[in-house]
Amino acid sequence: MALSIVTCIQEYIRSMIERVGGMKVLLLDGETTGIVSMVFSQSQILEREVFLVERLDAENKEKMRHLNAVCFFRPTADNFLRLAKELKAPSYAEYHLFFSNVAPHSQLERLARCDEYDSVQQVHEYFADLYAINHDLFSLNLAGTVGLTQDPTAWTNFEEAVFERTVEGIFAA
Repeated sequence: MALSIVTCIQEYIRSMIERVGGMKVLLLDGETTGIVSMVFSQSQILEREVFLVERLDAENKEKMRHLNAVCFFRPTADNFLRLAKELKAPSYAEYHLFFSNVAPHSQLERLARCDEYDSVQQVHEYFADLYAINHDLFSLNLAGTVGLTQDPTAWTNFEEAVFERTVEGIFAA
């Protein structure tokens, strides 16, 4: 039997949600929102005691200290900054962190220093850093990849970033 990309991503997300007991919120970033929505409908997520799906970058989040947060993010500098801000004034009772790729140790240390309320209960890396189109096809959802066909000595910072993201996504597959 062939390995299915859709099934793998679904199992990763199920595992994240099932590791956290009780009523929960699924906290996502812009990219992981797309990754999750490619393999699960809103109603399928709600069936798993997830009462709210929220974006990390949402403004004016209401404090819901009765919910535990299942956090699924790409390990980007922006997400670490947003998460650090969130942990300084927590909106939820507990935070269970799942990164879609390798999380830099230095960023995790900075995050730990911001967790003054000991809200973070667990941290995991799940290699689900791609968009499952169907069972044997995925996308990294990157624009501007045509610049990667140029001589690498002519690449700008943009092409360097696209190349780095491409490598991260392929290794996550």
